[in-house]
Amino acid sequence: MSNTVALEKKLLTCDDYHAMIAAGILDEDDKVELIHGELIYMSPLGPNHGGATNRLNNLLQELLKGSAIIAVQNPVTLTPFSEPEPDVAVLKPRKDFYSGSHPVPEEIFLLIEVADTTLEKDRTVKASLYAAGGIPFYWIVNLPEMQLEVYSQPAKDQYKLRRIYLPDEKVEIPSFGIMVEVVKLIGEAQ
Repeated sequence: MSNTVALEKKLLTCDDYHAMIAAGILDEDDKVELIHGELIYMSPLGPNHGGATNRLNNLLQELLKGSAIIAVQNPVTLTPFSEPEPDVAVLKPRKDFYSGSHPVPEEIFLLIEVADTTLEKDRTVKASLYAAGGIPFYWIVNLPEMQLEVYSQPAKDQYKLRRIYLPDEKVEIPSFGIMVEVVKLIGEAQ
């Protein structure tokens, strides 16, 4: 017989989370993100992950030249209980560059996660979270398998479509009609 007792949780809202930051309870050194009302530790970033994120930022800045704001590892507010920090967010232009508030789903063209050690989390937890938030396009730069995973058509908490692109293929940057070689997104095999 199990002695497990179900305990009631107090979930944090984005407002609670922001208040904790403002009060100094949390700071940028804490490396957490708010997922479904819980503070979740973010995985440490290695050089392979950092290089891939830098590559994406550089390429997208060049290709989208003022048509979008490219945010790197900044929060996006998806629900009152979830404020993840995707590796790259392609955002609709806004005069304040999102200094007044974090982007919400209607302001997001595309979210990108770079998966080195976080592949399963990015395929399950993050994909479900982004689909539930109505993010129209979600990409995983899959470094272990050297491929790009493209998710689209969110429905409830999952994406209806998933397509794999290999390094020798091209993919369209959604909402912009710009084709880019996948190898430029994921880099060369190490």
